[in-house]
Amino acid sequence: MPPPPAPVILSEIASPITEVRADDESEIKLRKFGLGVEVRQNIVPEFFLNLFMRAAHEVATPAYSAKFIYRTKTTDVIIKGSYWDIKAPNGNWMGIGHDWEDMEYTEFQNFKFVWGQINVVWNQPLITGLYFIYGGGIGAGAVMGDIWTTPAYNCTADNWRDATTNPISGCWHSPLDPEREKEDIPRVMAALEATFGLRYDLFSNVSFKLETGLFLPGFWQVSGSVEILF
Repeated sequence: MPPPPAPVILSEIASPITEVRADDESEIKLRKFGLGVEVRQNIVPEFFLNLFMRAAHEVATPAYSAKFIYRTKTTDVIIKGSYWDIKAPNGNWMGIGHDWEDMEYTEFQNFKFVWGQINVVWNQPLITGLYFIYGGGIGAGAVMGDIWTTPAYNCTADNWRDATTNPISGCWHSPLDPEREKEDIPRVMAALEATFGLRYDLFSNVSFKLETGLFLPGFWQVSGSVEILF
């Protein structure tokens, strides 16, 4: 009699199917959507402004963002809307290429920047739950508020920071000067960003990020954010 056929082991047939399904599920889990909030400090140092301003003052004020996130295994694509109350200090400002007699006392009224942008961020794993992140973004927004200027007098390289209304001392101006005027400013401005930092996953669907890098309009930014994925 011929020998009986070898028994069929079902597990050997089923396991490849099971593995494919598991791989499919893992691929799906690596693609997530989420929402986040970001708080950042935008810094415009005086030395940067001095590239095109002879008299300028540092600006360092917070901005806030809401984010929509699409995350894969290695990349985040982020769409965010942001609000920056610039709060540039009132004082004596003057562009480069001018003499001291051209100084103007400058007032920033409700000066804000509201913009949207899209960022692409790459995630490089360091240890479990911790990633080195880097990327950049581009966008555009609206400049809000007004800038008023008033001629300033008796200004020198030594006293231009001393903005006063007293004609006896300092670099002075008169609030009643008939030459006080509202400046024309661009109402639409581009936004550019290049950052690096760390991402820590507290849970599989909750991430914290700490980033720093270049930001225009501005110069440098430091930010922290919380992201919740679903």
